Amino acid sequence: MIETLCKLLFTWGFVSIAPMLDPLTISAAFAIAKSTIAGVQEAIQMGKDLHECSGDLIKFFEMRDTVAKAAVQDKGKKPRSDMGQALDTVMQAKALRDAEKKLKEQLIYSGQGDVWEAIQAEYNLIQANRRREEREAEETAKHKREKLAELVEVLFYGFCGCVAGGLICWGTFEFVIYKMRL
Repeated sequence: MIETLCKLLFTWGFVSIAPMLDPLTISAAFAIAKSTIAGVQEAIQMGKDLHECSGDLIKFFEMRDTVAKAAVQDKGKKPRSDMGQALDTVMQAKALRDAEKKLKEQLIYSGQGDVWEAIQAEYNLIQANRRREEREAEETAKHKREKLAELVEVLFYGFCGCVAGGLICWGTFEFVIYKMRL
């Protein structure tokens, strides 16, 4: 019964379930991000075109996002001290920011700064669209909750009205029967 209730709440949008990442996955994502960015930087130094190493760039940004999401999700857990968790999160985020900054500088110095600017513009556009979609989904879920609350309220008042009407009819019937006996 509880499973059915949870499924209903999930399908109606009242509950959202986000997968939690374990520390091993986070560490692996961080290691992959560092190795792919190193490979891309080496390829750029060797004079390769950015198009040739775009797969590695995609992998780097995916792993960077994985580490960032895990850092946000990890705040609710307490597997280690708060200071250790904060230090680990900050150091990983700083290392990835530094690697991204170095990549940006390498692209600019290699004459591909316009590509970096185009990547950033597209990234900002995608992020804005995603935030807008999330906000719209949240508003839709809120609207569903409000409609459900309104429906429950109407049903409650309808039930109370029926009970009150029934009691009035019953009382009237009893009164009429009482008057007939006299």
